[in-house]
Amino acid sequence: MLKHRLLSGTTIIFVLLGAFFMSPMISIPIFSILCLFWISGGVIELFDIVEKLGLDGHRDLTLLAGILLFFSTMLAGVMQESRFIEYTGGLVIIFYIIALFVSEFKTKDKAVSIKRNIVSIGCFIYICWGLNSIAKLYFLCDNGPFLAFFMIMVTKSSDIGAYFTGTLTARSKNGNHKMIPNISPKKSWEGFFGGIIASIILSLFLYLFFSKSLIVGENQVIGYFSAILLGVLLASIGFVGDIAVSMMKRATQIKDSGSFFPGMGGFLDILDSLILTAPFFYYYVMLYSS
Repeated sequence: MLKHRLLSGTTIIFVLLGAFFMSPMISIPIFSILCLFWISGGVIELFDIVEKLGLDGHRDLTLLAGILLFFSTMLAGVMQESRFIEYTGGLVIIFYIIALFVSEFKTKDKAVSIKRNIVSIGCFIYICWGLNSIAKLYFLCDNGPFLAFFMIMVTKSSDIGAYFTGTLTARSKNGNHKMIPNISPKKSWEGFFGGIIASIILSLFLYLFFSKSLIVGENQVIGYFSAILLGVLLASIGFVGDIAVSMMKRATQIKDSGSFFPGMGGFLDILDSLILTAPFFYYYVMLYSS
C-alpha cells in the first residue's frame, strides 16, 4: 500500500514539475492536460457518488461546462487579458444554467427536474469552479505557475505530514486522539497538527528561497509572517476539504472515490483538499496584489 502510494505520489510530483517549471511551450500543454484530467475525473467521480445516494444530475452538461470554463481561463491568460475570463467565464455559467433548465422542459415531474439541476449546479461549483481557480492562478497572475505550485505543495504537504504523524502516533502505547471517528476513523488531532507543522515548514522554505517568485506586479504577496499564516490556513482549509469528501464516501460506504491512482484512490481522494484551498488562495493573491 505504502509502496504504491509513494510510486503514485512520485509520478504526480514529476508531472507537476513539468507543468510548472519547464518552458511555456512544454509546461502549458502539460498543465492544461493535467487540469482537464482533474476536472473530468472529479466531475465523473462526484456524480458517481451522488448517484449512489439516489440522486441524479446532468453529468455530461456539467463536464462540458467545466471544460469550457477552463478553456476560457486559458484563453484569457494567452491573450493576457484578465477581463476576458469575467465575460467568457460568466457566459459559460449563464448558458450552462440555461441548458440545464431547457433540458428539463419535457420532464413531467418538476420536483425531479429541480433536484437534478440543484445537484448539477452544486457539482459544478464544487468541482469545476473550485479547481478552475488553479488555472486562474497559473494563467492570470504574474509568477502564476510558481504561485499555483506553492498552493498545491503547501496544501498537499499537510496531507503527507498528517499521514505520517497520524500513523506513527497510532503505534504509540496509548494510541492517538481521534478527531471525527464517525466520518474518518483514522483522522487524529496529532495528525492534524503534524500536517499544519509540515505546511508551515514548506511554506517558509518556499518563501525564504524563492521569494522573488512570490511577487505579483510590484507586491510581495507572501512574506515571512504570511507564509506562516498561509501554512496554517491552507492546511486547515485543506483538512475541511478532505473531511467533506470523507463524508461523501462514508455516506456511500466506499473506501476510495476511485482507483485511478494506485495506493491513493481516485481523483477526489487526491484533489479533496485542493478544491477549497485553490479558490481561497487565488482570492488571497488577488487581494494582496491589488
